[in-house]
Amino acid sequence: MIETTTQQQPSKKERKKEKNGVKKPDGKNSKEHARMVEAFWKLSEFNQNTRLDGIQVIVKYFNDLEPSKDTENFNYVLKRLVKGLASNRKCSRIGFSACLTELINMNKNITFQSLFDMAKSNLKPSDTDLTKEEIRHMQIGLVFVYLCYIQSTRFETSNDQELTSLLRELNEFRKKSDFKTYTQQIYLQAECLLIRKLSKINKFDLVLNELGHDLQEAFKLSESSNKNLKDSLNLLFVCLNSAEEKTKKVLNEKNLKLKNLLNSKNFDFLYELLSQSTESLPSLAPILTDLFDFLTKREELFFKQFWSSLIEAKLSTRKELEKKFLSLKLFLYSLNLVNTDNYRCIFYDCLLNSENVMQIYVLNLTNRMSNLNELFRGEISRSLIETIKLKESELGQTDSTLGADMIIKILSYTKNYSDVSDLVGSIISVLNKKSQNKIFEFLINDFLSKEIVEFKSSVYEDEAEKETDRDHVILKELWVLNQVNHLAKTSLNYEDNLNLIEKILYYLSINSYFENNGKKLDKFETGISLVKSEKLINNLRERLVEFIGVILYKQNNNQLDSTQLLIGLCESIRDLMNGKKGVKLNEKLVSKEKDLSASTTRILDLLKNLNKKSLDHQEPEQQINKIVYQSFFMCVIIEFFRMFDSIKTTKQTLDDIEICVQKFDDELNSKNEKKSKNKKSKKKSSDDEDEDFEWIDVLVEMLLNLFTINTSTIRKTVKNQFRKLIPKLSVNSVKLIVELLNPENDEDLIADEDDEEMDDDEEIIDDENVDSTEELEEEMIKGDLFLSKKSEEEESGIEDVSMSPSSDKNEKKKQDDDQEDSDESDESDSEENTQVDEELKNNLLKALGNAVANENTEENSDLDDDAMMKLDETIAAAFKMKKKDKQRQNELSQYKLRVLDLIEEIFKSTNRLDLIAYLIRPLLEILFESQTKPNLKLVSQRILGFLMNIKQTTKKIQESKLPELDDLFELLSHLLECSAVHFNVTNTLVETSLFCVRLIQHLAHVDKTQTEKIIKKLTNIYLEIIKNEKSKVNPVMYKEYMVRYAAYSVPIIVQMVDIASQSDVKLHKKTMTLVTLNQCVNAQMFQADLVDEKDSTQMLEKIFKFFNQIVDNILKDENLLIKFVDAFLNLASRVLNLPKSVLRNDLLENFASKLTLVSKDSKLKQAYKNRLVTLIQNCNRHLNSGKNNK
Repeated sequence: MIETTTQQQPSKKERKKEKNGVKKPDGKNSKEHARMVEAFWKLSEFNQNTRLDGIQVIVKYFNDLEPSKDTENFNYVLKRLVKGLASNRKCSRIGFSACLTELINMNKNITFQSLFDMAKSNLKPSDTDLTKEEIRHMQIGLVFVYLCYIQSTRFETSNDQELTSLLRELNEFRKKSDFKTYTQQIYLQAECLLIRKLSKINKFDLVLNELGHDLQEAFKLSESSNKNLKDSLNLLFVCLNSAEEKTKKVLNEKNLKLKNLLNSKNFDFLYELLSQSTESLPSLAPILTDLFDFLTKREELFFKQFWSSLIEAKLSTRKELEKKFLSLKLFLYSLNLVNTDNYRCIFYDCLLNSENVMQIYVLNLTNRMSNLNELFRGEISRSLIETIKLKESELGQTDSTLGADMIIKILSYTKNYSDVSDLVGSIISVLNKKSQNKIFEFLINDFLSKEIVEFKSSVYEDEAEKETDRDHVILKELWVLNQVNHLAKTSLNYEDNLNLIEKILYYLSINSYFENNGKKLDKFETGISLVKSEKLINNLRERLVEFIGVILYKQNNNQLDSTQLLIGLCESIRDLMNGKKGVKLNEKLVSKEKDLSASTTRILDLLKNLNKKSLDHQEPEQQINKIVYQSFFMCVIIEFFRMFDSIKTTKQTLDDIEICVQKFDDELNSKNEKKSKNKKSKKKSSDDEDEDFEWIDVLVEMLLNLFTINTSTIRKTVKNQFRKLIPKLSVNSVKLIVELLNPENDEDLIADEDDEEMDDDEEIIDDENVDSTEELEEEMIKGDLFLSKKSEEEESGIEDVSMSPSSDKNEKKKQDDDQEDSDESDESDSEENTQVDEELKNNLLKALGNAVANENTEENSDLDDDAMMKLDETIAAAFKMKKKDKQRQNELSQYKLRVLDLIEEIFKSTNRLDLIAYLIRPLLEILFESQTKPNLKLVSQRILGFLMNIKQTTKKIQESKLPELDDLFELLSHLLECSAVHFNVTNTLVETSLFCVRLIQHLAHVDKTQTEKIIKKLTNIYLEIIKNEKSKVNPVMYKEYMVRYAAYSVPIIVQMVDIASQSDVKLHKKTMTLVTLNQCVNAQMFQADLVDEKDSTQMLEKIFKFFNQIVDNILKDENLLIKFVDAFLNLASRVLNLPKSVLRNDLLENFASKLTLVSKDSKLKQAYKNRLVTLIQNCNRHLNSGKNNK
């Protein structure tokens, strides 16, 4: 019976017998043989290391055998391995084939003929009980024996007779009619492998002699009934790729021409042959690979035309759907096979010019009504992107621009380019440097040129038609800007890609601020002259600032050296403003040309100065100074591009920066002078410290101002730079940040924003007029005040959602969701809405005037059309005002969340606990205020998160700068007072108070001379709370202190016990005392290094005295609350579990006698009496152990 894994597996008993040698052929038990037999089971394991262990055992055993003496064992191992190859498990075949190959390599006693004779005899399906599946696995196992020999080192030393026999047998087995197609394909691939191996050892003549007839069969395409035709074609292409000249010579001798095979007459048959499976390419892969390898080496036009026809699927006999699928799969498969050797060949051009395939792909990708749209947008697009990504990486060192060429082809076959935005953006994100440069030039020139030229050269009689065409052109320009934005971010993936980065910056700058004439300036491509609109200009500026933000982020993190690039960009813009390049400023900027030019020169001087100072601080100990200069450099660069919007603000900002830089330089110089002199006293007044750090306060204010830019990359850059500046922050700096969160300052922030808008726009009325109530009403009636401004939503740039920062969308969505939730659930929110509606009502009344003075008059219905139109305008203005107010409130909330990001960075830092301590009080005040303002829900949640996790900030307390001790005591007292009022944030108050305690204790241990005084002062704070009966401090505050800092709680416990022991104390207070003591009494209170022995002894005496008093109460009053008795028993059990050295015998004896009396005379429930007995036993155990020790 032939052994296969499809048969029933041996039982454990049978395996044990075999392991012990019972089934050994010679009948002798052997440990080596048993280990060898067990190793065969390891060959089938999934784990590779287990299989390797089994191979080592079998190889060692086999090499120790002598074939002349141990013939039976020798054959047993080989037969077992051969039979194992018939397994239906992949792991088994891998293990058995690897082992057999290793034995063939190492043992010359395994002859060619004996091995294959054994394989044929043992894998011959002679048993009629075998299933078809078992027979098929045996046929596959036989080909694995051939493969083992082919892959062995013995193959190269085989003689011609053996190799010819090997080739002949594989060829014959492949043609057996009783073999299934799948099995035949395995034999075919083994035969192809053998052909390639023979060509490498210069034995290819054997192949031609043996397979000459099969090669002739490949040319009989007209005989479609020949089922071996496909195999013959595969063998032909393998032979051509292995030894082309020898194969062609044999073919010519037999008058067989390749052009007669690969021509248009036979194309249909070839196409049908290759497309037998339209479901997947793996079944086509073998013949396609060989055909591809052959054709891509040819430069003849004939082969190009053949492959083009194959890819294009120009057949009328096949179904259209199958044709589409097959053509696209062949295209993707062929694209995947492009490499550094063949990308220059004629085939590559053919592949990119596959018009039919591109049309099929683009049509189904953009047609939402197509049944294949989802498939093409999903799986097929992902395959294309992954292939391009792989090829762009492989061809990166060549001059190939495969990815860019693919984008150009896709765009050339689509009219609805917005439908391929995601695909184009994804491909752009994986391009190499050469492809990036090519696609950039294509987008800004060729892609836009046709529509723009046609629009500018057209003469329109109908203004509406002109506006329609104009909108169409601008929409396409915005789409291009979106792709340029993707390209800009991708360009930063390469360190040596500054050339493209500079080109993109220049293109965005010149189109944002100048009238581009489309001419090339110096080495830069300015692109075709755009059809501009307000929306387009705003979008250009947004993209420019966003790209600047990414560059600055990478530069500040030492990932990119772009300092000279940015300075050079500013210089180029200055030259353009000075008219050196023949380019004019935008029409709206012409009036500011003089101021812009002067400010640009000033900015350039400042940038060069900052860059020089930054380069002078390269040493590791000077990194923080370099970061400061980098921060100023960042602010100046961003201000340069904001200058075009508000020159007045820029001038003021530059004044501040120059003063701050000078102050910082003076500070560095003064520090250097101090080093050379005697060390100054460590103590400084707070006024002096504030003066030293004045520059940092202004710098922080500038960073906060940058948060108003609606660009995620700028916010990310600011946040990153702020994190690095934390060591330099002052308390005043933090105060500036936290004040922005205070709801009381909201009106000031909105007023500042209004002032900035009015300063920037000369057409808006003067502030004094706006402040006048009468004129405000007059303007509302006219409807001019609200219609004179455009909302930010109308000026937001581009309509495409993908172009807006994702973080803004998420924050806005969360804000809207939270606002809706609060509208439904919170009563205070409904009150706020009522106020807003009332305000709207008042505005409407002012706008309508006499129209609503008397609802019962009939005159209201007699308004003429002009009056009605004016009325509509005023009503619209009132509603617009409400909408704008709501929008400003949302923007304010978003701004506060961004400010909280900076505070989060402070809490994440490990070296500024002084700032964290300062933040606690103002953050808590904002938290308390937010309880009545639902629109601050997100802010309060973030603050709660910071304060609840404040414990984590003390992990590196030794390295941090700490606050003053007096400030900590003051803060702790304030937190304790707050706990009496704000019960809904008790846990937050507990965590923050214990944070203060942790810092106080650390300061106490640092200053050894003041340790006792500081600890005593800390303890007195909690003692005063307990002593004062009128104290309103939440008990949780001191309970948590006692639990977490038990070693410092001895005086507090003594005080609590004294108060609870008084005769007039209520039972409830005694119960709470017992519960509290049960939570905090532990062995730490009796450690000599933490607590004075006198204090701990006094505490224990008072506790036992308190216990005796409770026992007397139980005897007097048997109806005591169960909770009281239970708390007493719990605490007594905890105290008796303290170390034996702590408990005194006299206290235990007295307590035990009291407990014995209670257990006998009281009428407590039996469960409580049982617990009393346990306590008595614990007391006696301690007493007995003490006697034994004596």
